[in-house]
Amino acid sequence: MANATRLLIKNGTLIDGSGGGPVPIRLLVVEGNRITLVGETDGSMRPETPDDTVIDATGKFILPGLIDAHCHISLHQGALPGMKYTSSAEFCTLWAAHAIGRVLRAGVTSIAVPGGKWFTDVTVREAVEGGLVEGPRMVVAGRALSNYGGIFDPDPYPAFEGTPADTAGVLCNTRDEFIRETRKQCKRGVDLIKVADSTWGDVQTVADDEIAAVADEAHRHNVKVTIHSRGSTSTRAAAKAGHGRVCARHGLSAGVRGIRTLGPRERTTLSETAALDVSARPLLLPAISSIRSSASTCEPRRIVPG
Repeated sequence: MANATRLLIKNGTLIDGSGGGPVPIRLLVVEGNRITLVGETDGSMRPETPDDTVIDATGKFILPGLIDAHCHISLHQGALPGMKYTSSAEFCTLWAAHAIGRVLRAGVTSIAVPGGKWFTDVTVREAVEGGLVEGPRMVVAGRALSNYGGIFDPDPYPAFEGTPADTAGVLCNTRDEFIRETRKQCKRGVDLIKVADSTWGDVQTVADDEIAAVADEAHRHNVKVTIHSRGSTSTRAAAKAGHGRVCARHGLSAGVRGIRTLGPRERTTLSETAALDVSARPLLLPAISSIRSSASTCEPRRIVPG
């Protein structure tokens, strides 16, 4: 790395994410995309040169890039003065490309996007990977697969027929429709299939065999499945159908009793679920593990100083 571009960060307080307390440091050196020194130099580091980028972090904190395991980019595009047609794929993509840069500059370097509009998030992910725009590593889903009564039911009015273009969900009311949409989204390059059960979990809108069919089809394409699940019945169904391949979001609402009915392997399916009480053991978080695994195989990214 003798010729690598160096970034020298001086006099900051380091939080390394290992669980230890903040540590004042005199120097942190980044060469290329690797941290090569933290703390005091042992004399082996070459002297500082005018080509080095130097940041004085006095009074500031230094920490690794953050991971956001539930971040919607294209789901809610805003409106701008003078813009007449904001409910379009074109404007949604421009808005998402703008938003993703703000996410990165906030210090978030890896995100999971469990659902959005059109295939906007897939396109933005590809643009980031290709260097067209700056953004974090992204694991993304397309529109959520929802039937009547699901949180992303795209048919909210009794008189409406069809699926509106500007929607976060695609209507699937049979097992075959769930499978067909899963195949379509896998073809388009999603990392996740999002299934949308009821808004608050008071009822289960997606049947057990439909969840299992999505999990089986996605698995054949090496794609993971995530489900909006606030109820104990759909959370249990997701765990049993997924066999370690379905990530149940908002699972905290499922209740301790509902979680305890699952076996050890099924428990590892759930994510975004902390210890539900003092006697319930914490559950594993495969969504975060999946992002970390993805990040380790991606090209490193960093915020360019300046």
